Amino acid sequence: MSEISPVLRDTPVLVIGNEGRFGSWIYRLLQRHGAEKLQGCDLHNADELEALAAESRIAIIAVSLPEAPKIARRLAAALPETGLIVDVSSFKVDVAATLGNASQDILLIHPMCAPPIGDSLGDAPLVIARDDTWPKHASNVPWLDEFLRALGGRQVFKSVGDHDLACHILQTATHAALLGLAEQIVDSGLTFRELREMAPPVGALVLDAIELHFGRGSPDVFAWLQKVPEKLPIFENPTAQLMLSVARTAQEAWNPSVSSLRWQKVARKLFPPQLD
Repeated sequence: MSEISPVLRDTPVLVIGNEGRFGSWIYRLLQRHGAEKLQGCDLHNADELEALAAESRIAIIAVSLPEAPKIARRLAAALPETGLIVDVSSFKVDVAATLGNASQDILLIHPMCAPPIGDSLGDAPLVIARDDTWPKHASNVPWLDEFLRALGGRQVFKSVGDHDLACHILQTATHAALLGLAEQIVDSGLTFRELREMAPPVGALVLDAIELHFGRGSPDVFAWLQKVPEKLPIFENPTAQLMLSVARTAQEAWNPSVSSLRWQKVARKLFPPQLD
């Protein structure tokens, strides 16, 4: 077990999405640091959310992007007013807007990596997105400090707008480009294994990304990502506008409403389910 923190041990914490990829990792991380007042809630028993939140001081949102604002709204109404709501999803604009008038402290973080195998994020960036001074409630400071220390990672502080712009470039446009490349592989008639055998080092990295995305990714999240540019605020910075326009060019070739179907077709072709 990791070093036990009295603050993490004694603070009532609710993890919403504790059976998901990042939610389960955070849940286990808190357990390893001795958390004794830890509860979990997934979307299958979300009707219990208000009752569980009322018993907690900290609530961590680790659900899918479309569900995060809905959960945030319910938490703002149910969690004690001096509590803390933590969101660990990627894009922050919807959650930030939903919690704009919340009385609780708000911590918007984004680990820029897949859930790690070990006890911390290691050297991966941990983006902390904020537009105002926090925390409002001094009682949350010790838990905040201990939680961020337990997470590890390289902390990067950005505004919500800058964070979402970077995510759009690094995630949405990248996902779109990977879909185009994967469809070319499907249309070529070559197998993924054949391409692996011939791939140069840079090509192998691209194939690794395709396999990670389509072999283990989510079509629903991919479809949502395609709609993110419609929700991004308008940036007056000319450099930001240029970067955003470049990122959008990767998406202009298709209709976002059918991207999920295309994703599923590629995933079935390249990475069919393995029969026992």
